[in-house]
Amino acid sequence: MRSPFPSGLLGACLLALVPTGVSLGAQSPEPASVPRVSLGRVLEMPQSHPVDVFRWEVLPDFLVLVFDSYGRQDRTLKRLAFFAEKPGYRGRIPSWEEVASLHGWNAHDYEDAVLARFFSMARERGVPLLEEEEWLREVLVSAGVLVPLRAGYAPGGGGLISVSRESPPALLSMLLTHESLHALYYADPRLRMAAYRVWEGFLEETRRVFRGFLSWMGYDVGSYRLVVKELFAYLLQQPLAELPWYIRARILPRAGAVGMGPEQPPERVVGDLLQGAAALEKMLERGFGFGAGETSGRVAGGAIEDPLQ
Repeated sequence: MRSPFPSGLLGACLLALVPTGVSLGAQSPEPASVPRVSLGRVLEMPQSHPVDVFRWEVLPDFLVLVFDSYGRQDRTLKRLAFFAEKPGYRGRIPSWEEVASLHGWNAHDYEDAVLARFFSMARERGVPLLEEEEWLREVLVSAGVLVPLRAGYAPGGGGLISVSRESPPALLSMLLTHESLHALYYADPRLRMAAYRVWEGFLEETRRVFRGFLSWMGYDVGSYRLVVKELFAYLLQQPLAELPWYIRARILPRAGAVGMGPEQPPERVVGDLLQGAAALEKMLERGFGFGAGETSGRVAGGAIEDPLQ
């Protein structure tokens, strides 16, 4: 399949990383050359390159990749999505032909450990990488997210989140909020522990409903870690005042569509999720000063379509 990247991809895209006057031919971008910005600033800035690359000022070890199209983002990150989060694929690297026609995600997040496993496996097993994936690997190495070893790559800290400007503005804001919550979750063990406590404190029916929702969305719900990670982001991607709408209009119907809806009147499940979200927001505010829905600026409410779909 013909790459959607223009010829000279690596050089063109690394312009977003390399200061003026640095040769692209023989030198990788220096970590210090990647600008640190707020996510609100990311949303305001015009697209400058096929992929704009930033560091999030709150967590500078996390890169923010902003693609000009879903197609370009797919060829860079879709196989990672299947490797990390998709049922029937998690833990293996599919060929591009296997997944080219399948939906990945409209936005992405990956911590350094997952990125290291993906690129190490590809190297160990001789899996051919797409040009876009090779570009990503070089950016991650240059930024210190991956550390090259003789036989593969080690985690270097941080990770990446990504969005595409093909998303409409309101959805783009929510997607960036959702993905940035994952970055905070990866970075702070207190948030992870809080999310696990909330999950374990739920009614069994609430856990079943949320797993059903994630199953409908396309996640591998056999991964406990993945389910709890997504719980944190979905509950906090919008202000808590708007969460009841999302639960009733999205979570409950989609769980029901895969036969995992509430067996009793849903009020107990709704209340359980709202109580859990309130507890998680307190931890988020304590750790980083953000309320629910605030990491990239105020997000709109119920009429916005879902992240990642």
